[in-house]
Amino acid sequence: MAALRVAARRLVGGGQTPAVAVDKAQRRLFPRLSQVGRARSTTSSAAAAAAADTNVAATKGCEDREKLLREIHNMREELYDKVSHAERTYSIPGRAGKHISRLHEELAVQVDPRPGDSTWRQMRVLNPLVACDLRL
Repeated sequence: MAALRVAARRLVGGGQTPAVAVDKAQRRLFPRLSQVGRARSTTSSAAAAAAADTNVAATKGCEDREKLLREIHNMREELYDKVSHAERTYSIPGRAGKHISRLHEELAVQVDPRPGDSTWRQMRVLNPLVACDLRL
């Protein structure tokens, strides 16, 4: 025990009590352990307030997530309509035309069913991997 006190005094330096010297040495050698000790010493009222704030933030986060997902779905539907209109109306040559056609096929799988749209139906039936998932 005396050797530990001497070593602690050498690490910290000088005329401090052994307990203070050991505590400082531990903080210097293991900084995260000292922070964990401080985190545990929070009062229960502060922890309860933090938990309440977390619940409010989680509820708001769910609402924001739902709103964002709804917005993405609407944008996907709108993009399918625009790409479909572009393919019907314009003859887009070369690489750009291939990219538009591929995008149209990929979006056809992701949008809501459109039983009145023959182009959508053809794209869904021509794709053998999703033909079994055809819901009309």
